[in-house]
Amino acid sequence: MAIRWFSDTFWEGLAAVGLASSYPAHLPSADYHPAIIITGTSSGIGKEAALTFARQGYTVLATVRQERHAEMLSSAFEAQLQSAANDSDAAPLVPGGSLHAVLMDLAGKEEIAQGWERIEAVLRRTDAPLVALINNAGHGVSRVSELMSTEDWLHSLWTNFLGAIELTRLALPRLRATKGRVVNIGSMMAWFSMPCCSSYSACKAALALWTRTLRSELAPFEVAVTNIEPGGVNTPGPARSVSDLAGELDHGQHDEHPVEYRRMAQGLRRTLEPRQGSGMHPRYVVDAMAHALQSPVPRDRYYVGIDAHLLACFAWLFGEAAIDGLWRRMIAGNSA
Repeated sequence: MAIRWFSDTFWEGLAAVGLASSYPAHLPSADYHPAIIITGTSSGIGKEAALTFARQGYTVLATVRQERHAEMLSSAFEAQLQSAANDSDAAPLVPGGSLHAVLMDLAGKEEIAQGWERIEAVLRRTDAPLVALINNAGHGVSRVSELMSTEDWLHSLWTNFLGAIELTRLALPRLRATKGRVVNIGSMMAWFSMPCCSSYSACKAALALWTRTLRSELAPFEVAVTNIEPGGVNTPGPARSVSDLAGELDHGQHDEHPVEYRRMAQGLRRTLEPRQGSGMHPRYVVDAMAHALQSPVPRDRYYVGIDAHLLACFAWLFGEAAIDGLWRRMIAGNSA
């Protein structure tokens, strides 16, 4: 907390003398509940963010792909309200916040357009100004590059990158009008790439560079654009995806390809599985989201987690070759 205070004071000082940008902050109050869109809220970081910001008084439009996930998210919000009614310690920080689960699939332009119509309907019904878009949705597929089809690549591109671009394009007229914010959830995998995760790393690297460009393009409109790059988060996704790949190779689904791929996937699985469940809680990423959303001087980039900070220093000091060598040694030691 003290470190955050000193950091905020430092950046606010830079903004005061024109060395950093300052932006309007839209904070909820008893009679003001601005709208934010959060994608990918069925579980993990997105779900934690949706429930947290609704408790803080925002009108949260939370996108999910399936009706059952919409029902589960709405039930979680109702349970949160019930808990607040029975326990004063769980009361909303700003009463009046709401959560609206919206069906949207980021897998293609038509699907996004249909989801946007639903978002527009909620915004008209609530009459809440849209002040932020949090592009959180993402999906990691573990595949060796040679084994990925064009369809696999396109699905990954839409889910992890192109979907964010298309949704941002649709939201920008409203965000320009309110001087709102765009918060992109990237990953340290953008620069700390590991074998079998080429599509995810490529998409997150593209997202990071697009974020930088978009920040410059929207600066005249006072729309802040931020990229958050978490380290390991306590979700089963990466280890499960690598385990699925190793299983495919073990059961002969790709017998025509070199045996080295099988060893690589097995080594990566043995490297990651013991670490499953050891990542940070999603709330730490949500804390960074909150700062990016509410601070008058949001950072351009947030590293979240000790691993992200340490590996960023490692990458800066030793370069890409050292990162690649580190992965090779880790995998080789677990592939025997």
